[in-house]
Amino acid sequence: MNPARIIDEHSPANIPIPDEQAAETCLTWPVAERRVAQWFEENRAALDSSNAYVENHGLPLAPSRSF
Repeated sequence: MNPARIIDEHSPANIPIPDEQAAETCLTWPVAERRVAQWFEENRAALDSSNAYVENHGLPLAPSRSF
């Protein structure tokens, strides 16, 4: 068994992907990234409020943690 050969055989360059799937994947990532960015923009106030609470008061269940 040659580990280098196994790695080479399973590298992304050697895994066949149909052109349609490759094109779809290339288009899907930017759309998904934009949706995530949009979600963060839409929920910025709630996230900032939650982070401010934790900064001022600590984690709500911190006393119950066993670690």
